[in-house]
Amino acid sequence: MNKEIEFPGKITKIDIEELHTKQRLRWAMILIFLFLGFILTVILAVTIGPVDIPGTTVLKILFHLPGSWSDTDETIVMDVRLPRILLGALVGSALAVAGCAMQGLFRNPMASPYILGVSSGAAFGASLGIILRANYGVAGISIQLMAFVFALVAISLAYLTARVNRRVPMETLLLAGIAVMTFFSAQVSLMKYLAGDELRTIVFWLMGGLWTSSWDKVFTVFPLIILGIAVILFYSRELNLMLMGEEHALDLGVDVEKVKKKSACVLLFDHRGRRVGERHHRFCRSHNPAYNEAHRWSGP
Repeated sequence: MNKEIEFPGKITKIDIEELHTKQRLRWAMILIFLFLGFILTVILAVTIGPVDIPGTTVLKILFHLPGSWSDTDETIVMDVRLPRILLGALVGSALAVAGCAMQGLFRNPMASPYILGVSSGAAFGASLGIILRANYGVAGISIQLMAFVFALVAISLAYLTARVNRRVPMETLLLAGIAVMTFFSAQVSLMKYLAGDELRTIVFWLMGGLWTSSWDKVFTVFPLIILGIAVILFYSRELNLMLMGEEHALDLGVDVEKVKKKSACVLLFDHRGRRVGERHHRFCRSHNPAYNEAHRWSGP
């Protein structure tokens, strides 16, 4: 007979499956609630602005419901406010995933892309691009491309500096990242000193903003952000195992160095993920302790 013998205090396979089912159901309900909240937030945000557009009119324009509205209202909703809101949502998703990946990688809820020098490297690249284009007449320079390239340079420097015998200890990587961050932060200060009339442009670029949002930019960043999120979801199991420590993850067959490289590449898609990522990570952890072992639920 295959009857399972139960002992007092023993957790059976059926109990574990029941716990997993309840956990999946709980997360499914949370995701549905967040998705509905997102839709309501988008609709509410579209109604807010210098031009007062009633919510009923916004709903008619968005869902092509029967009714009448002016061409001006439709232009404001569809070509000004909606692209800005959707771009903000996409950027927020990238920020959350980048911050969560960094925190999972370092096993520290306070970790951020700043500690690897990614933010400082990108800031230096953008500042250099602005100065070269404005003060030295170097045409055709893409500020975004310069930021991405120097973010890649910064994280590569940190990774190569910390590498010891084909391995990259997280403690050494942290120290190397702080050194790279300090170096590029000093270079950003130098760029501000040399900027002259372009100092305002550098400051505004570093602050960030969505005032130039358009549908072209939404369609440009959408595949990049989805790709980054997909990579993190693909390596969610490995990130879960790495929470126990690199040695344990290696014993369980995880290619730790490969996961580190892939996660670092994802961080390059967004170098300013600290605040949103930390808040998202802390919210999930405070409402469900099992979140520490479930990176697949840590997306946007």
